[in-house]
Amino acid sequence: MNKFAYTGIVCFLLLGSIRAEAQLFPSSQPKEKSASIVSIAGERFYVHTVKQGETVYGLSKLYDVTEEAIIKNNPQAVAPLSIGQVLKIPIAVPKKELKPRQVNRLFTIHTVNKGETAYSISKLYGIPISTIVEDNPGFDPNLLSIGQQIRIRKESVGEASDTEIEQQWTDYKDALNSLSDNFEHHLVEKGETIYSLSKRYGLSEDQFRQYNASVLSDGLKAGTIIKVPRQSSPEQPVIVAQDTVSHPAISDTLMLQNTQIKAIDPTRPLHIAMLLPLQNNARQDKGFVEFYHGALLALEEIKAAGSSVNMTLYSTGRSIDVTRQVVQDPNFVAADLIIGPVYEECLSPVLQFADHNGVPVVSPLAAFSTEQAPLLYQVAPEEQYKTEKLRPLLSPDKNIIVVRAGTLDTEFEREITPLLPAGYKQLNYTKSMSTTTLENMLSGEKENVFVMLPANENTLEEIMARISTVQNNLIARSIKNPVIQVIGTNQWSRFRNIDKTLFFKLNVHYVTSYHADRSNPKVMSFDKRYIAAFNALPSPYAYRGYDVTKTFVNAMIHNSQGNLTQTLNNQPTSLQTPYLFTGSEKEKKNNTEWALVQYKNDFSIEVR
Repeated sequence: MNKFAYTGIVCFLLLGSIRAEAQLFPSSQPKEKSASIVSIAGERFYVHTVKQGETVYGLSKLYDVTEEAIIKNNPQAVAPLSIGQVLKIPIAVPKKELKPRQVNRLFTIHTVNKGETAYSISKLYGIPISTIVEDNPGFDPNLLSIGQQIRIRKESVGEASDTEIEQQWTDYKDALNSLSDNFEHHLVEKGETIYSLSKRYGLSEDQFRQYNASVLSDGLKAGTIIKVPRQSSPEQPVIVAQDTVSHPAISDTLMLQNTQIKAIDPTRPLHIAMLLPLQNNARQDKGFVEFYHGALLALEEIKAAGSSVNMTLYSTGRSIDVTRQVVQDPNFVAADLIIGPVYEECLSPVLQFADHNGVPVVSPLAAFSTEQAPLLYQVAPEEQYKTEKLRPLLSPDKNIIVVRAGTLDTEFEREITPLLPAGYKQLNYTKSMSTTTLENMLSGEKENVFVMLPANENTLEEIMARISTVQNNLIARSIKNPVIQVIGTNQWSRFRNIDKTLFFKLNVHYVTSYHADRSNPKVMSFDKRYIAAFNALPSPYAYRGYDVTKTFVNAMIHNSQGNLTQTLNNQPTSLQTPYLFTGSEKEKKNNTEWALVQYKNDFSIEVR
């Protein structure tokens, strides 16, 4: 037999073997994507039911996402997939955003009007809800707002009848139920009320409202999807599966002494565990969701700069028992950095884990009063550092006037009173007070500082308007115009009705740990990215989530000298106030930086 004949026989045998294998083992690669698409907390997912022979690898290729993304959203997918298993697979973000001309060609833009729901809009255009969700990143059918713009795919308009749309919404509700262990979803029908639904599901009306607060903001409407807890579904932490490693159990006795942070393996990704009370008493806390969104944008930047980082989010509620479950779960041990928990009563099991494993813990929002763990970093500055920022404004060489009227801000009064120099003046303001009385309290030689204790926004505006009038009268009479400053609180940044020109004219000052200057190019860039990603303007929580994550993760990556505190203090300026951590080796590390905000006469805002 020559070599060519031999080769032919081998090829024939191989071909036969491959054909036989194909008959015994059908192709494991799925052929087409699921038509079922849902939105959960603004993130879009395909709902895929596993068929015989399908694998995570095959699904990742079909849906153009990583295997890690599938496993992250489906912890049970670590094990071999089971026939009939339901998976939520994130919809891949397009690599290129459509240009405005392409959007106009492909879509009609619908602006949400008062009273409209996603259900009524899908019926209006005869378009499946899955198509709307697919075309609108961040879209949540249950969280529409007046003025929100929705892309309506032109080629899909009119492709579904009212009956088909009603069935599609039922399928959408069923898809949500297939993905949720703790909640049952219900599609509201015409004529159903809060009373009838709460009775149907064995809840009080108050409980029903708590579970569906965001849906009920504009009343209960047909076509919306409400959720109620399934029977026997206690609050559980949200845990994403990782490598399994055992570690010692956590006790309730705190003996925290470790000051050494464990060495980081540069060959593997840095792993962050984030503990947030996303659900508290079955009610979603919007602020903590916004904090997480800000953190995601920080991680996006860090990864784009070439660092390998993974983050696992755990929803703990305000429960030490749930926090213990998180800490004792074997998956938690991979953490190199822990951000959270938010509440002090949940802190002890996390600190014990951190102390045993040499992992820094970040308190991102609250000031903790009792714990002094060496590896604990507290971002919220304590009150003692706030008063130091105010002290220079109240020096004895100034004319200090403390103003009282109506309901007072007792917390601010408590803070400011110890700083007042001897000989300060008091003004008990009334509406009938003459401008002469105010004028006589001013000094033409000294800087005049008004400390405003009233808590009511309208009262404050009235008093400042009177002070401004006195100032105008002095100018009109060619009398030396006294320098005036007003000291308020960080609550003033939330005022919506007060005339803000008074802030600039009277040089308003206040101290805050939350301040983002939206005219700053860095903040403007973040705002633009946040709006594009989450279809909302970022809140202070979102800025804090970004700042904490960016600052601490970068410090962990670049902590070559082994002194994390020093590395943190050398990080670039954050979106809000900067961080400056102090504390002895055996104590927690406190951020000491407050921001002093000043509205200046030239209509600029200075932060120092």
